[in-house]
Amino acid sequence: MARYTRSLTVAAALSDLEEQITAVLTACNFDVVLQREDYIMAREIPGQVPFARLVMVEVLVDRTRATDVDTHLTFIAKNEELPLQRNNHCHQVYQCLNQAILDHRGWSVLPDADIQPGNQSKASERVGPPQQLLSNSPESSQRSQPAESGQPSSNGRLSESLTFPQMTSQPE
Repeated sequence: MARYTRSLTVAAALSDLEEQITAVLTACNFDVVLQREDYIMAREIPGQVPFARLVMVEVLVDRTRATDVDTHLTFIAKNEELPLQRNNHCHQVYQCLNQAILDHRGWSVLPDADIQPGNQSKASERVGPPQQLLSNSPESSQRSQPAESGQPSSNGRLSESLTFPQMTSQPE
């Protein structure tokens, strides 16, 4: 199943947001099939591609973070097609939807706080390597730092490959 997601914040009033989202979906050849206050589902109008390639779009409106001037949205485009190629039908429709979101005159897309120019707290910098997340003590971080297989670690021993416990099924 092909699935593409886009999360963004738009500068638009919450009261007329449903109308704006419907206008964007209609411009991209979608028919709205379900509409709630925080969820909209639309499907691609049939006739141009086989049924399994028809794209469904779900729009999630995050009312918990909404203010008077901006709202966070998540667009999910998906279909039953296996994404064997990068440029499949679902990806093409997703690109068209992205362009329609950017070009829509009813709102303006706001940059995310993590990627604004001059902002030093990027998401990739906030999360450290896995060994730092486990513990901050120096001796535990030395033990938990995996070296490449066959390479000496900080304690001079060759590292062993990581193994995961096997799951066994219990009879009920």
